Amino acid sequence: IGFVGVAVLLIGFRFFGDASVSVETKGDSSIYTSDSSLGFVFLVLPVLTAILAIVFALQPGIYRVFGVALGLVTAWLAYSAVTKDTSNHNVTVTSTGVSCEVGTRANPIRHKIDFTKTAYLFVDQLPGSKYELVANAANDGAETRIPIFDLMRAALPQIIENASNNNVVIGETEDGFVIPA
Repeated sequence: IGFVGVAVLLIGFRFFGDASVSVETKGDSSIYTSDSSLGFVFLVLPVLTAILAIVFALQPGIYRVFGVALGLVTAWLAYSAVTKDTSNHNVTVTSTGVSCEVGTRANPIRHKIDFTKTAYLFVDQLPGSKYELVANAANDGAETRIPIFDLMRAALPQIIENASNNNVVIGETEDGFVIPA
């Protein structure tokens, strides 16, 4: 089943490709979303394993044990396909702030930065090639960190511009740029 799963994923990446970022404007809000069709692969995979489970279960002898094992794998894949849905990922940029939702639909993680309450904003490089958008609050210096991923990277120029329009001080990265290359 491992080879079948890898083959299905490779075929899915080949036909559906990587996620591309789309931007929709509603009033003064820009909503960045990922329009990947890759979630389709994770819905098809349980169907394929269910078919294999039925085929093996109908065979005589030891193959029935494989059919039961594949049935259990199918149940896990179906559960994962429903609970691990990440189609909720989005970044919303307004004139006064940014909000980001990641994680799964069952357990979303939400981040929010209010530019009207922010004194300082910068991009911090973590070990490796990971970055975070860091905001320090004006009143108590509390720090808010948002990981930068594909949607955040696309929204970053607008975030920096809107923060600057709200008199937020924008810090530079170690290489002297506001937005890392």
